[in-house]
Amino acid sequence: MRGAAGRRSFRYRAISGRGQLLRGELAAADRQEATRRLQAEGHFPIEVEPAAPGAAVPWWRREITLGGGVPAGLLARFARELGTLLEAGLAVDRALALTAETLPPSPLKRALPAVREAVREGAGLAEALQQHPRLFPRLVVGAARAGEAAGALPAVLLRLAEHLERAQALRESLRSALLYPALLSVLALASLVFILLGVLPQFRPLLEGSGAELPWTSELLFAASGLLDAFWLEGLLALLLLALLGVLAWRRPAARAAGYRAAGRLPLLGALLREAEGARFARALSLLLGSGLPMTQALAVAQQTQQSPVNAAAVEAVGERVRQGVGLAAALGAAGAFPALLVELARIGEESGKLAALLGHAAEILERDLRRKLDRLVTILTPALTILLGLVIGGLIASVFAALLSVNELAL
Repeated sequence: MRGAAGRRSFRYRAISGRGQLLRGELAAADRQEATRRLQAEGHFPIEVEPAAPGAAVPWWRREITLGGGVPAGLLARFARELGTLLEAGLAVDRALALTAETLPPSPLKRALPAVREAVREGAGLAEALQQHPRLFPRLVVGAARAGEAAGALPAVLLRLAEHLERAQALRESLRSALLYPALLSVLALASLVFILLGVLPQFRPLLEGSGAELPWTSELLFAASGLLDAFWLEGLLALLLLALLGVLAWRRPAARAAGYRAAGRLPLLGALLREAEGARFARALSLLLGSGLPMTQALAVAQQTQQSPVNAAAVEAVGERVRQGVGLAAALGAAGAFPALLVELARIGEESGKLAALLGHAAEILERDLRRKLDRLVTILTPALTILLGLVIGGLIASVFAALLSVNELAL
């Protein structure tokens, strides 16, 4: 929303000099001016965003979680706001109370009073968060523990928020890139079903009563249409049953590991999965090592960030080799599950004493390369699916016309 002379309305949340949470709107030319005005009034800004009344989040960009987990975006907001409040000088329990007030209704928001109570009873923040493992992953707990041990909890929480925001941005990028090919595939299937169930049955009485000998393609097409028309309900139930069995099987670690192992052998998909898991591992390990967590503990926590059971087992093997005195780069190379770039930058980081920084650099390169390959894949896949859809529909129409021509030849 813009006002006079190009000024815009900004919503803000800030901490006053007395430690009170303030919310409101103000007019400014940009976010920087709005932030400076709040600071000039003696407030500590937490969030300054353009006001957008009634702007809803599209359904395809909403975060989806399974198994009662907390979306990465909400965890990032929690970490950033808590870190900002602690950096402003508030005590942990007071910062938790103010953070709980600012979060949207969610299981995480409902758990924060219990976390605050545990802190007030003398527990550390990491210990209090660890009491809610379904809401706070080991990465969050490990970062909080490292921050408390190093005496730099606010800075570590802000770095954790940045890590979670980057992970969420990458996930949204992947989702957006694959959305159009997925919709196109659904459209192709819906078009095929419509032609088989809605169009072809209109020609069947004419062709069956003519006594003409139909081409084998037309015979096959009408047989498929009749079969689908007779057993569409059974077919739908069978598909739903297969989907349910697939979900149940995917929850089993052995089946999930077999699925990831099979996907990893595919030429293009395997490379994308390795880069995605490698970037996630490098980013998490960079965060934990930079926060002061020992290598073996950092590897144990970073293992939990791997979605692939194959990579999680590889990280576990890396941790075992590191405990035996092997360097990180050598252990990563021996595992054989990580991109060569990550192994090489880990080696340089160990030699230069800048391992955490170079792991973060490796994560950025892998994420950038992953986006570029995914864009290239979508660029190729979209016209390929369009051409395939045209060929399928064109083949169906050609079969119908071939049958009609057979009838005309018989009439002549």
